Amino acid sequence: MRLRHQEGRVIVQFSFPSEVAVLEAKEACWLPLYLPADVEQPIGAIHSATHEVRLRSDQVVADRQVVVLGPTPIRDVLK
Repeated sequence: MRLRHQEGRVIVQFSFPSEVAVLEAKEACWLPLYLPADVEQPIGAIHSATHEVRLRSDQVVADRQVVVLGPTPIRDVLK
């Protein structure tokens, strides 16, 4: 999936139907997002039901930034 800049916020652009299916299979929760080269520290999270994206305050992402989804829900998501 990719992160896109749209009207002053960051949204997700799905690359494959399986990405949506993975999110739909989870109960409403926040799943971490990682840069492909660094799966140790999440850059933010996506809500499994609403697809809202929240990034850590220290993160700046390029338009169309490729990200990968982490498997384990997280609790600490910045607004």
